[in-house]
Amino acid sequence: MLLSVQIYLPRPEAAEPEVVDIAWKPGFTINSKFNISDVNVTVVVTATPSRNVTLGFTLHPPEEANATYLNQSTNVTYKDNYRWLITPEMRRGIEGGWKVAVQPIDQSSSAS
Repeated sequence: MLLSVQIYLPRPEAAEPEVVDIAWKPGFTINSKFNISDVNVTVVVTATPSRNVTLGFTLHPPEEANATYLNQSTNVTYKDNYRWLITPEMRRGIEGGWKVAVQPIDQSSSAS
């Protein structure tokens, strides 16, 4: 299965984010990092699978923050357009290199 991953950090005159296609292998998680220098932006993470599955997204704070209590997670489906909005409130004003992990959690091929 292929996943197309895109992370968009809205800012003035921002270029269209690059879409990266990744071949997902069972048992593995796809990780992507992004840097937050403006704690007031909402980050848009989209991961579109090549077939209908539920995706689990997990947000991890910067390692230097030493704050695993900030880990957040959600499940998304085609009904959510495979999109997760990471709000400033979720990041609690912490700058730095955040990580998003994406993993298919439902391998069914039916559209529910």
